[in-house]
Amino acid sequence: MFFLIFVLQFCRLILAEFDFVQYGETEEFSNYMNNASLILKELFITREYEKELAPIFVPMPVNFSNSETKRMRVDLLLSYVRVFNLDAEKQRFNTRLEIEMSWRDPRLVWDKADFGGVDSIVTTAEKLWIPDTVVSNARVLDEVSGIAAQGAQIYSNGSIFLTTAYYSETACSINANKFPFDKQNCSLPILSLSMQPQWISLWPRVLPDLENNFEGNGEWEVIAAIPVTYSITAKQPLEVVAFMITIKREPNFYVYLAIGLTSLVSMTVLLDMLADAIPKTRVFPLLGIYVVVCVAITSVACISQPISGQESEI
Repeated sequence: MFFLIFVLQFCRLILAEFDFVQYGETEEFSNYMNNASLILKELFITREYEKELAPIFVPMPVNFSNSETKRMRVDLLLSYVRVFNLDAEKQRFNTRLEIEMSWRDPRLVWDKADFGGVDSIVTTAEKLWIPDTVVSNARVLDEVSGIAAQGAQIYSNGSIFLTTAYYSETACSINANKFPFDKQNCSLPILSLSMQPQWISLWPRVLPDLENNFEGNGEWEVIAAIPVTYSITAKQPLEVVAFMITIKREPNFYVYLAIGLTSLVSMTVLLDMLADAIPKTRVFPLLGIYVVVCVAITSVACISQPISGQESEI
């Protein structure tokens, strides 16, 4: 029996093998691609993988903590945030997000010793069952993708890693009491609408490198991103995870604008008063010269500050 299995395995390798070396690739690349092709056929053809069937234990009791079968764990990693705008009037938070989602599907497990030691492969996400997680307070949530199909990485233990980029417009309550020295907390709650809490658990995480992966837009700076978990009760209990993003307003523009315009208006009013009080002679008084110089300096300051701000961003 062992000999028969060995012969079948050997024949399968011989028939499926393709020599990429003759096209300029290395031997290790050729071996990997042949074994990866065999894994793909094993998972999706031989085993007849069905992405329409969710790999969850539906008979799980509501008190799942006493069950021997564990809930499916879905990890959500917020790896990138780019703030486009925070519309205070409409209370809308516009961002670009990258969320890495990972879970384990036991139907996609293989013994890497049978496939040349290959531990992972990359295939298209369309082949897989994917948990239906949604951002619940999003007005707009569009996937940002090019012409290529979205890729997912599968490991030999059945773990799947899938990174998705979104453009989102979410609701965000604005507190303007300390404007323009304010901070705002905008939440991105994520939940599964079709999966009950006893079937699936969501685990949020945030990439710790805020400086390089969380970007503002010049007016707003991302200073914190915190994962939280809570439950809500509607028709049925729902487990919700959220990413609480704290942004801080850069007040320089508003401070310079207030000081500059206030000074300019004050000098203009004073110049108008002097124009009515000064006699209409050929001699221009020193006080008038002082006011004109102040108006000129304030005007130049109001113009130069926005220009310098734009240059620093460039």
